[in-house]
Amino acid sequence: MVDVSADQGWLPTTLLTVNLIQMIVQARWLTDSSISILPHIEPHLAVCFNETLAGAGGRVEMAITCLPEIVASCHQNYETFAKRLHDSIDAWQIEEAFKVLEKLPVINVTIGVFGVWDDGTGDGERRPLHIDQIVGRRPESHYLKVHADQEYVLYVNIDRLNRLKRTDSKAHAPKFPKVKDEGWMLVLGDVERREVLALKRIGFVFASTN
Repeated sequence: MVDVSADQGWLPTTLLTVNLIQMIVQARWLTDSSISILPHIEPHLAVCFNETLAGAGGRVEMAITCLPEIVASCHQNYETFAKRLHDSIDAWQIEEAFKVLEKLPVINVTIGVFGVWDDGTGDGERRPLHIDQIVGRRPESHYLKVHADQEYVLYVNIDRLNRLKRTDSKAHAPKFPKVKDEGWMLVLGDVERREVLALKRIGFVFASTN
């Protein structure tokens, strides 16, 4: 279905289908907390991470609302993870959840555009594209001005920061009836025209891929 909607250029349908696939594989609604994909942490337990806690040395541990935040806060730090759950589930369940957390992919994505630029040397050169998440309107300095009569190549580089064994390529999807390989979908679209420009599937990222 993703391929059909992408071939037709339907951007909203393609993105919704990607979300639908994720919901089916993880047996979770899109509106559920992403933290609830961890074993033994049902959606109603995700609120355990929503509190701001006092850490060691007066350090404040901020509330955690999604899976990327919990990976960043608790990676290789079992105590930080466990103290938010010890009143809700058993110790062995916390340990199982933490083992899955440690294997979740930590990905760094960089994007660049190769082409000819007004202030360049006249030869093709690759320039980085700003993709940092910001609040509000993105400043003009984050955009790259391109020529309508020139061809440009978009480069997407994906680096896995927590490298695992190649045998650990399976996605965590315990409620799906089949074993699923880890994979990614890259969708390039024109938001104003609601059109898909390109779709690419990427399999398990062991170290780096382009």
